[in-house]
Amino acid sequence: PVEAIRSFCRQKGERFLRGAGKVTSMVELQRVVCVHLNLTVHEVWSDEDVQALARQYVAAGEVIFSTLARQLSPDAFGVLFWLTKDGRRTRFAAVIDCRGEKQHRRYWTLWHEIAHALTYVEQSQLALRRTTASGPTKDPIEKITDMVAGDFAFFDSLFLPVFRAELNGDRQVSFRLAERVRQRFCADASLAATINACVTAAPMPTILIEAGLEYKNSERERIAAGAQGIVPSLRVLKSIPNEAARATHLHIPRPMRVPPTSVIARVHDEDVETILDRSTAVENLGDWTTSDGGRLPAIEVAIEARKTGDHVLALLTVV
Repeated sequence: PVEAIRSFCRQKGERFLRGAGKVTSMVELQRVVCVHLNLTVHEVWSDEDVQALARQYVAAGEVIFSTLARQLSPDAFGVLFWLTKDGRRTRFAAVIDCRGEKQHRRYWTLWHEIAHALTYVEQSQLALRRTTASGPTKDPIEKITDMVAGDFAFFDSLFLPVFRAELNGDRQVSFRLAERVRQRFCADASLAATINACVTAAPMPTILIEAGLEYKNSERERIAAGAQGIVPSLRVLKSIPNEAARATHLHIPRPMRVPPTSVIARVHDEDVETILDRSTAVENLGDWTTSDGGRLPAIEVAIEARKTGDHVLALLTVV
């Protein structure tokens, strides 16, 4: 069902492009898609922008915009409003919150709200949809919307030629490759989102993982029961294999502990300035073990790790 929804949306996008002339950039793709969806996008960069936009729509009879400031709470990045019908078809307005640090997710939030409009079902949906920071669990609709947003934010017919040109025979995805692709494809996209897209498009088995300090479930239970002195271990927080990795059954489960000998652990433990010449290594996944004595298959992988805040992003490619 998920793939059917994604395929349906991609076909919609291709249909929008037919008759639109030659579309060569994401800005043009956004314009074409928004015209077909009857969707107006607004970016707000200050509290004054939020207040002015709310007043404008309320004056036009869209009373729901009186809740705009409340909808754009600290954990919300954008909101999609279903506007009053104009007698012909549904109209939408998307508000992208670009205030402060939220501006770094501007591109992704834009396409996430467009994806909500693409998958909109009038009979069962509310008058608005918010894009919020991910919590421990994520709403299933938001998960599917993220997938559709990824399909459009890195639309195959525009993204793949750039990615393949930059890959140019290389045998693995790297952070430098992702940055080159980002600059050529769409500088407004974040590096994190571009890395995801490159991993997805890569023909070789590749996994993107994010690692950070975390407790096991059993440790959480002991802490909740009052146990003291339990410290978190460096564990896999996210693990995203591409299609080639899934085809070879290459998988690193959450929340598996990262071996202290791995370059991922070294990058996590050291200052960013001191790891530049030690952020890559070839390792054997057979060294990744579980507390009950299990281990991953003995597969050699090239690993490139980069620290971002308290976490580490790592690209693992089968060699």
